[in-house]
Amino acid sequence: MRGDRYIVYAYATEKDPAVLLTGACTRTTRVDSPGAAEDLKFLGNLPPAGSGATIRGSVWADLRDEKATPLPDVTITIRGSGDTRIATKTDIDGAFTVTDCGPGNIESSP
Repeated sequence: MRGDRYIVYAYATEKDPAVLLTGACTRTTRVDSPGAAEDLKFLGNLPPAGSGATIRGSVWADLRDEKATPLPDVTITIRGSGDTRIATKTDIDGAFTVTDCGPGNIESSP
């Protein structure tokens, strides 16, 4: 209704990235709806624009005849713009987190 506040999930079109579309199948919802609380919490915890990114992931061995297994102590290197390199290792569960990645293109390699 007019005057209501919404959380709008929109996506760019391939033809014109400046045009944003939304639809009934997105998570768009009124701010005061019960389902909006989770989204508002997430949005409230986002870092300031331009402050970089957080990258989370995990490394697993997916053996065809055996159960997939997390791989601990694997070195992950994040390469950013210029000469930026950030290295980390996976934990006992095969998971890793890298924070404060600067803005720009980012690549990773195990």
